[in-house]
Amino acid sequence: MVGKNKINKRILIVGVARSGTTLLQSMLYSHSEIFSFPETHFFDYTIPTPKIARLFKIHGKKSHSIIRNYFSRINASRNITFSDKKYFSTRGWVKYIIEILDEFTLNNGYNIWLEKTPRHLNYINVIERVTEDSFYLHVLRSGKDVVASLYGVSNKNPHRFGGKQSIDDCIKRWQMEVKLSLKHGSKQNHILVRYEKLIQQPREILQKICDRLSLPFQKQMLEYQNKADNLRFPEETWKEKNSKSLSKGDKFSRYFNKQEQEYIIKRTSRLGNKIKTEIPDGIL
Repeated sequence: MVGKNKINKRILIVGVARSGTTLLQSMLYSHSEIFSFPETHFFDYTIPTPKIARLFKIHGKKSHSIIRNYFSRINASRNITFSDKKYFSTRGWVKYIIEILDEFTLNNGYNIWLEKTPRHLNYINVIERVTEDSFYLHVLRSGKDVVASLYGVSNKNPHRFGGKQSIDDCIKRWQMEVKLSLKHGSKQNHILVRYEKLIQQPREILQKICDRLSLPFQKQMLEYQNKADNLRFPEETWKEKNSKSLSKGDKFSRYFNKQEQEYIIKRTSRLGNKIKTEIPDGIL
């Protein structure tokens, strides 16, 4: 891998939090040609979500400090060429982020990088205006399981999930972000992956993903557990089991009573059926 001096492929894993994005990242990171790292949050921490706010956002010292702090935490600062330039456009700032990730990857002897931050789903249109050759992997999971997981983790770690999320908060987030992923599904460089199929048929689904990425399937992707710890920060304890287990779990019945379960199923069943219909084989 040493000696590569040009980025060949950029891959971003996005989707609803608690949908299995960490698991898929761990599997792909086990591929000998793919370089990855903990969630960066570079786009959602530095770029406003409302489009109108982006017109007035100047990316200066605060935005740069987020980038620097991240690389400092993973002990990579000395190998990165940072800029102090002020960026007066979102496009220019996104281009800088891409260049930083490119440089980081090349410095580590790879030319394919894999970035996983679920909320970057909301910034795909911004990123695509800068880099046309990126691939986006959307992980989709059943509504009731995502709601249960989001509800549990946000109540245990409210400071990291925007406060304690109610059942309705979790349902609305799942609905909104799944619909956004489905909108991108017809694009050639977007790959939609059903979590349930991934844990049931990991070899088959990973083979299909590799085919779409024009990469050879490697069986070590099924032995990903040793790689998982490199993809999370120490405080991100909620990711540990998610990246090392292919079991489905049963948080839904543990967290909610019968009435709440019926309510969640009713609110998520229609969109859930749409996912199964549009992605019957586990990948689109």
